[in-house]
Amino acid sequence: METIIKKRIPKTTPSRAALVGNPSDGFHGGTIAIPVRNWGATVTLEHDPEKKGIHFILNERNDKHSFDSLDEFVKTTKKEGFYGGIRLLKATLKQFYEYCQEKNIKLHDDQFSLEYTTNIPKLVGLAGSSAIITSCLESLIEFYDVERSQLPLPIQANLVLNTELEQLKIKAGLQDRVVQVYNEPVYMDFSKKAFNKNDGLHGEYQVIPKELLPNFFIVYSTESEESERVHTNLHFRYYEEKEPELIEAMKEFAWYTEQAKVSLEKKDHERFSRIMDLNFDLRKQIIGEDKIGKKNLEMVEIARASNACANFSGSGGAIVGVYKDEDHFNKLEKEFHINGYRLVKVKI
Repeated sequence: METIIKKRIPKTTPSRAALVGNPSDGFHGGTIAIPVRNWGATVTLEHDPEKKGIHFILNERNDKHSFDSLDEFVKTTKKEGFYGGIRLLKATLKQFYEYCQEKNIKLHDDQFSLEYTTNIPKLVGLAGSSAIITSCLESLIEFYDVERSQLPLPIQANLVLNTELEQLKIKAGLQDRVVQVYNEPVYMDFSKKAFNKNDGLHGEYQVIPKELLPNFFIVYSTESEESERVHTNLHFRYYEEKEPELIEAMKEFAWYTEQAKVSLEKKDHERFSRIMDLNFDLRKQIIGEDKIGKKNLEMVEIARASNACANFSGSGGAIVGVYKDEDHFNKLEKEFHINGYRLVKVKI
């Protein structure tokens, strides 16, 4: 009797936090970001020779379609959003297939199912969607035996971005995808010079050793709105209106990123922290307090009142900062807890 061999390929991608430079990654700037292993998204590809076809398995929580009441429906959509993760898996598979067709990478005919789980907090700018896409892409790469030379890491990041931009029409920049594909702290140079050096395909990416980094915390609100809202009109203001103040700000973000990298290399964490604060202040200046949002501002103010730097970890809803020691962290934890926010130590 022939033995049926099933193949399971689970891939996990952590959430991420931008430290400096954000949101200049779509505007020829630079960014430093870290993986945040407190949370992650896992995609499992399973090949079962007895099952035919391509199957997408619904996630019970994130793809919920039935509710006990209108009240439950409203509460769930407010917390989880309107979109589940299945669309991300479908879009990734299509983007991967199109890339392989374009590059003449042959794919075998074995069929499979895809399912995902995630515990990344939603709608707080911790890159939960790109984590699912990255995990899905990595499982497909292994399943189809695609060589690293056929799909190097910088191009993988491009594929993840294009899945969101082209397939899903989601506004996005490169930095989330780069740090999640590399799965390490990364300095990213998105300048025109860096892209020209790489045939216009991608920027210059440099891994930063973890031992150079200070202790980070993340704080987030459990009542955030769509993270896109914080900088939805920056693209129009930069590329269409060519707003001088914004163009100069993006250059300044890039300079902050370069200086932050130098500070980390010297383990000058005080200077690095000051740069994080300057980054947030500049972001507030170009976006405006009304668009930054009351809760986002409050989180930063609480951190600063407790002698900690603070910057957005992404598009809003969560902040990242530096704590000096356990006493400092405990003080921060107390202050944020009193005000109804959750604070965690970052696992890089």
